[in-house]
Amino acid sequence: MNYRICIPSYKRHKELGEKTLKTLEKFKIDKSIIDIFVANQEEYDLYKPLYPEYNIIIGIKGLLEIRNFITDYYEEGQYILSFDDDITDIKMKNPKEWEKSCLCEIDNLHQEIELGFKECIDNNTILWGIFPCDNHMMMKNKISTHLLFCGGWMWGCIIDKECLKINLKEYDDYERTIKVFKKYDKVIRLNYLCCKTKYNKNKGGACGPDRVERCKISIQELVNMYPDYVKLIDKKASITGQNPRLFYRKK
Repeated sequence: MNYRICIPSYKRHKELGEKTLKTLEKFKIDKSIIDIFVANQEEYDLYKPLYPEYNIIIGIKGLLEIRNFITDYYEEGQYILSFDDDITDIKMKNPKEWEKSCLCEIDNLHQEIELGFKECIDNNTILWGIFPCDNHMMMKNKISTHLLFCGGWMWGCIIDKECLKINLKEYDDYERTIKVFKKYDKVIRLNYLCCKTKYNKNKGGACGPDRVERCKISIQELVNMYPDYVKLIDKKASITGQNPRLFYRKK
């Protein structure tokens, strides 16, 4: 199965190599299938000397803008696996959880990636994701197909340009999950896999002084756009004090 890996990155030219690229190298992922998307020529000039063996593509600045640029960049029907640029590891729930519930090493990441795409094909959908946090007590050794959040730090898709185009500057992963579910009636989630990353705590990327305000605007837009699929719950630990929760209200 042929797929490509895309990594959008902004102002993290050193961190990218220390985190996501190091993680992929650990799992023996071929560098030739990895595409790094940067915002402009200035960013390209910072990244290329550090990663001369990688395919680095000049895209456009902005989370919304670069995500849609990436969707347009690839061909319809192409298999794409997307990573954030600050992933420090990928783990799985112990398959022998009756012996000990914990996170353990993945034997073959390529095999898990191929499984995600195979589940999409078998279930006639285009999106798969992983469990949204690295808490083994909450994770399950099963694959689901109903409406569950597929987070933006690691997700795979079969390119459907119209369906994958997003409108929100933040919470794009929620919007993507909903749009795919609305069209295909299923999204795949490998609930036994997770990533390790410090979401909202790393410098660069989408983080910035206006991040909280952008999130507050986008989270309300998300609810207004998809009232039958998302509601807000209070959560003090959230950057906005609220978190979206997906559900499906059958009409």
